[in-house]
Amino acid sequence: MAGSRASPGCVASRVAGHHLGSPKTGGGPVVPQRTVGVALSGTGPGPYGARMDSARVLVVADSHLSARTPEAHEHWDAVLELVASDPPDLVVHAGDMSTDGALRAGDLADARARLDEVTVPLLALPGNHDVGDGAAWSDGAAEAVVTAATIDRFRAAVGPDRFSTLVGTWRLLGLDAQLMGSGEAAEDEQWGWLADEVSRVPSGAPVALVLHKPLVPPGGEVDTPRRYVPITARQRLLDAVAHLDLRIVVSGHVHQALEHERDGIRHVWAPSCWGVLPDRLQRAVGAKRVGAVALALHDDGRVDVRQVRLPGVGDTVIGEDVTSPYPDPAAPLDA
Repeated sequence: MAGSRASPGCVASRVAGHHLGSPKTGGGPVVPQRTVGVALSGTGPGPYGARMDSARVLVVADSHLSARTPEAHEHWDAVLELVASDPPDLVVHAGDMSTDGALRAGDLADARARLDEVTVPLLALPGNHDVGDGAAWSDGAAEAVVTAATIDRFRAAVGPDRFSTLVGTWRLLGLDAQLMGSGEAAEDEQWGWLADEVSRVPSGAPVALVLHKPLVPPGGEVDTPRRYVPITARQRLLDAVAHLDLRIVVSGHVHQALEHERDGIRHVWAPSCWGVLPDRLQRAVGAKRVGAVALALHDDGRVDVRQVRLPGVGDTVIGEDVTSPYPDPAAPLDA
């Protein structure tokens, strides 16, 4: 796709490129983020380990920031403290940065302002609360449907909704899972962009993928498009990357921490950095905890994964420990 490369520049010796895409002010589409390298640091034992041959990536998810969620802002302060205490080479936000940005533009602006406080390179993806979900499985009037308008609003407020970057020897791909199966024109654009990016990955290079929704369910779990990438889109994605050395897929969305393996690929769920859902609304599949995921991507293709706590933050239960900004559903949630 023409114009999909971001110009290198603003963050010397870490990631060459922008922290986030500049908000759109007119004069053409916002293009996907494409950055060209992360220098390796490997300082200190910290959450990433002390090896010098690895790139350190912190994945956060489901911050749900807005003026209506003061506790989410307090927890984001803890994310900033974690980053400052042992700076990673890159922070990735795996979606649901805002409380309801798909319905309230001000929520996206609030979230973008807080993400801008991260002092290392940052890339971000949208979640269902940022741009909506597929019309066929969204929860009616209680949840926004992803449309061209919600995608444009996200790109205008935050920047690109997908990215490709070189992190050490690894290619890190981030895709907008909310588009998958939506039938929107932007979905076709993303598939075309992915094909172009995949064609550029050198043979044998290790690849990591980040999405908001988990790609596949763990064994024994119901496969629903509200929680997981829809089956048809999932297979198209797996076919598109079949010849790559895809080692790991990291996602958010479920507000639980989990790791499982399918067909030789590690699937890691990043917990919410805001809170967990009460058992009466959501059954525990993994661990209901508040935190983030620290990745050490080694040059030889190995990856170390650690579920990390946020300093001073407990496992806040939404609707019990803090007020929920969302209406209580009539039935338990599957996502």
